[in-house]
Amino acid sequence: MMAKPTIIIGFLLVLVGVGGYCAGHPDPVSQHVSYTALIPAAIGVILALLGAISLNDGARKHAMHVAAMVGLLSIVAVAMRLPPTFAELQQSSPAAPLKLASMLVTLLLCVIFLVMCIRSFIQARRNRLAGTK
Repeated sequence: MMAKPTIIIGFLLVLVGVGGYCAGHPDPVSQHVSYTALIPAAIGVILALLGAISLNDGARKHAMHVAAMVGLLSIVAVAMRLPPTFAELQQSSPAAPLKLASMLVTLLLCVIFLVMCIRSFIQARRNRLAGTK
């Protein structure tokens, strides 16, 4: 059952997002930290909600498939933003190291989550074919 691991991964992503926002460097002009630092937290809230929904047996299959899709889309989105972030790091941007760390932790958590989902889906199918629950 993937409900609890989904909630845990969601909570960890919220910590990454809030931590990145709180530790972020303010923009020199506006003196505000970019709200984009909270993107991992948004992903985490979505995953945690889907994990909570999947505690209901009737909704488990659909909620976990949507959660896996969110994980996959998050992996793709973060992977697409990595090259520009490495370029920022080369230009000695003060926010780049924290941004890169946040992105890499988000990527790692989402990859782990997606692998766990795939393994769970395979096991659920085997159990269904074998006639067990």
